[in-house]
Amino acid sequence: MHHLSKRLSSVVSYVSSGNKVADIGCDHAFTSIHLIRSGIASSVLASDVNDGPLVIAEKNIRMSGLDSQIEVRKSNGLSEITTSDNIDTILISGMGGYLIIDILNSNIGVRDKAKELILQPQSDIHNVRHYLHNNGFSISDEMMVYEDGKYYNIIKAVPGNQSYDNEFEYLYGKALIDNRDEVFKDYIKNIYKTNAAIISRLEGNEKQTDRLCEFKKENEYIEHLLEKIM
Repeated sequence: MHHLSKRLSSVVSYVSSGNKVADIGCDHAFTSIHLIRSGIASSVLASDVNDGPLVIAEKNIRMSGLDSQIEVRKSNGLSEITTSDNIDTILISGMGGYLIIDILNSNIGVRDKAKELILQPQSDIHNVRHYLHNNGFSISDEMMVYEDGKYYNIIKAVPGNQSYDNEFEYLYGKALIDNRDEVFKDYIKNIYKTNAAIISRLEGNEKQTDRLCEFKKENEYIEHLLEKIM
């Protein structure tokens, strides 16, 4: 049995038990197979836009004996998924934030019928948080995972109305702050050190006054955060 990475194991941990899951960009279907084998999902629709991964996904599913619970479908994002598929959980991991937003926007009917969105954006995470709040979703939980020298954000969103008080909460993630997430603490300490080095380089450069103020403002907020969560 293929073992999931720490990142994907954390993504899977957010899926509510008994749900029908759409695994978007399923690659070789290891996540889909794990969802069934672990008893988390009742069934999975595994989709990918590329033929190559789908052929391997079908082989892996067949070898696992899970053909009856995992359907493989070629789809560009949510384009070939319909509301009649009755998807409870939309799972999208390992893609850029704007691509995730485009995928969710491509089929609003399926998006809005889902009970939860499990998202692991690789970039533009603050924009994903804004998008969720602007489109009828609240962020019920968020965690950060450190693996192979990289930090990964995993967001669980459910239908509801929510907004954050300031842009820094969108930038860093209010749920991570409220949870006092241990990996997040290390992450913002590293951001603080990086900003401090930039500040020392910019000080005295009259052309960079605005940038200097931005970094100082961010580090002041991080100092406030660290006092709150440590």
